[in-house]
Formats: sequence, structure tokens, C-alpha cells
Amino acid sequence: MALVTNIQEIQSVLPFATYSDVNAIKPVFDTVEAEYVLPVLGSATLALLQADYPVLGTPKWAALHAKVLPVLVNIGMLQVLPQLNTKMSSGGMKKSISQDEESIKMWEFNKLCATLSDAGNRAIDALYAFLEANKATYTEWAASDNFSEFKKYFINTTDEFH
Repeated sequence: MALVTNIQEIQSVLPFATYSDVNAIKPVFDTVEAEYVLPVLGSATLALLQADYPVLGTPKWAALHAKVLPVLVNIGMLQVLPQLNTKMSSGGMKKSISQDEESIKMWEFNKLCATLSDAGNRAIDALYAFLEANKATYTEWAASDNFSEFKKYFINTTDEFH
């Protein structure tokens, strides 16, 4: 279940986004959730977050959603970006063109993709840092295999290094 359901959530991360048909790209957010968020949170923590969404009536889950949202939006939009200006039919693939707007140049597209990728990766790092700092609150995560996997290669002291 996608943890992004409206344009306001997308715009909270990407204020310039004006995409109006969020339902059309929900499958992308579902995929990003499964491929990027699930490995971080684990199934138990993700299920609890999904159960509280979209109301987010519990401050604990609202705070976690605020950290998950940049991961979903940045990586989700990165994945859907090439499709936003493209129509596919039996006649082939066509680029949508408007008299009022001009398509971006390839270098602008590449820069936007790199920016979204960097922001998505930084958001994953921020999500891990948030969970680590709040592991007493997110006990489901701290008790999960995902937490163990996250901590597995950390070197906490020089003695561990030797």
C-alpha cells in the first residue's frame, strides 16, 4: 500500500511538482516502498506505519512517515520521470508537446535525475539516522533482522577494527 496518496505529500518534498494524477503513479510508489523502504524498516514496522496511514493519528507514526516520504517521493519520481511526457499506443511511443510549454533539454533531464537520485539516497541515510536515534521508540525496528543487518558492518571502536 503506497504511503503517498496525494499531490500535497509530493509537493511537501518537491514543491515544483504539479502532477495531478497521483493514482496513475501509485504503482511506482508501491514498488519504491517494497524495494527501498521495506529493507530499511522491515515488514513489522512498515505494516504498523501502513496501518496508521493516511490518518497518522499517532505522533510516532507521523514522525516516521515524514522521514519515509522523501525516500518515496524522490526515488518514485526518479523512476516515473521518463514516463511523464510519453504516450504509448499501438502507433508507438510519442512525446507530449504543448504550444504553451517546451520540453526540458536532455542535460536538464539528466541533472534532475541525478538530483532526485542523490536526494533519495540522502533520505535513506536520514531515515536510518532517525531510526537509530529513536530506536527506543521504534522497538519493532530495533528488534528486527533489518536493524541487525543495518548494524552488522559498523565498527564502533578501534578494538573491533583490529
